[in-house]
Amino acid sequence: MIYVYIGDTAIEVVETKKPLLTGSDKIISCSRKILSEKIIEEGKVTDEPGLIDALKTALKNAYPAEIKNGEVGAVIPDFNITVKRINFPAQTKPTTELILSEAKKYIPGDIAGYENYYKEVKSESGVQILYTAIPVDLILSYASIFKKTGLNLTFLSSTSFSLYALLQNSGILGSGVYYADIGEDIKLYLMDAIGPSGFWHKKVTGKTFVPDLKALLKKAVEESGFSGLRLLIGGEKSLEVNPQELTKALDTDTLKMGPVLDEIVSKEKINFDTGGVPSVYFDKVLGLINLSKMADVPNFAADLKSISKTGSVVPDPSQKPSLPMVVEEEKEEKPEPEEEKVREISEEIKDTPDEIKVKPSPLITDNIIEYKKSPWQSAFSSRFLILGLFLSIALILGGSFLVIGQSGSLKVPFISSPSLTPTPTQVPSVTPTPTVDPNLERTDVTLSVLNGTDKSGFARTAADELESLGYEDINVGNADKDDYPKTVIRIKDESRKYLPLIINDLKDKFDTSTVETLQEDSQYDAVIVLGAS
Repeated sequence: MIYVYIGDTAIEVVETKKPLLTGSDKIISCSRKILSEKIIEEGKVTDEPGLIDALKTALKNAYPAEIKNGEVGAVIPDFNITVKRINFPAQTKPTTELILSEAKKYIPGDIAGYENYYKEVKSESGVQILYTAIPVDLILSYASIFKKTGLNLTFLSSTSFSLYALLQNSGILGSGVYYADIGEDIKLYLMDAIGPSGFWHKKVTGKTFVPDLKALLKKAVEESGFSGLRLLIGGEKSLEVNPQELTKALDTDTLKMGPVLDEIVSKEKINFDTGGVPSVYFDKVLGLINLSKMADVPNFAADLKSISKTGSVVPDPSQKPSLPMVVEEEKEEKPEPEEEKVREISEEIKDTPDEIKVKPSPLITDNIIEYKKSPWQSAFSSRFLILGLFLSIALILGGSFLVIGQSGSLKVPFISSPSLTPTPTQVPSVTPTPTVDPNLERTDVTLSVLNGTDKSGFARTAADELESLGYEDINVGNADKDDYPKTVIRIKDESRKYLPLIINDLKDKFDTSTVETLQEDSQYDAVIVLGAS
């Protein structure tokens, strides 16, 4: 997989590869390409051929080896992307229409020309919605550029979400942090433990960026209401920053992204050789790797074929792009803060013909990062199993050659000649009825039910049935794709005792034969991805 950050002044690229016998990605190449002026201005491409050439050069000159064509995930600055927290009174039920009405206040153009995502998140007072949107024509523009570069765009998101994914397990988000990316301009991002919250921008006007950063911070505090937060400094000019001096000048506790990133890389045991390029330049693409692996994230490239009138990633210039969205389901009367599933929105949804409706893509659901264990990894995890495998092969080969030497023909021992009409044998059930511990309580296990199909409302219906059996506070959302052939149960090792109970409750309606290990830092004991069976 190839991960790319496209900024106004530079492109950063990282390529990863999944080793055969392990489940974690390994970084195998990276590249940084400085852009000439006016190729990109505030997130918009002004010189498409120039950007394509720059991308090809970055791939060709990657260290330590050239990056070949393939699937790509990308992040772009938040210039044209709307990320807002929308607040409602506690007694308000935020319907699609109501959220859309409020979102229009922050959208600079016709909202029908945007891809929209939202999610209800925690709030101490009232109801809060995390909302994000991007123009459809911008999505198609970047998809077209990557296609002409020989890359297939499969994931597209904003820098603020990428930085959030990078920092979420660092321990510094807390109640909030400002991140300042400083070069020829200053891009200031606000995020907390829930997700991104704001973006501000200012050109550097003098020889030093400090006065401009101070003015931008003041503006951000006034507009967001978040004051007294820690400041994280990244970007090209962060290399020359003394954090103690900057703390004094800004009257704000200041950290450099470089050491923070080094600590993250060390903690995650990531082997990242940049070939001498400062690692701080790659913070967005490293965050993108985390972001693209999260179960529910805003992926603006999820429906490229659907949002293009021509059925390709190149927009039809004769038609105005529009993106009618389908909501998987409306909220029940019983509110479910934080665990409400993700819904995409459009005010024209009621008048949209069924044949052109687009299945929604999800937004973040509180940091579920799931990794599938490779069966090869499990099989080869024991050295004794490997040794036994080689000994068995040696014995079979040795016996075979012994028989050949005695009879002049090959007759493999231990295997009888097959009968022309074999007697059929009964195949045991793949999913035997599990033995359920009667002492287990369904209220003690936390579940997340994700829709892995294109059936609208599928996850909500399944969750309602599980709640009727006694489970409580079930999270509902969409999976990372909508074509799961079978249902997948992901469960923590420490919660395996509940697996027979969950299987017993699902087996009448779903194929429960596929079970995977859920990462221990997930907030849920088990995640159920509903498939076609």
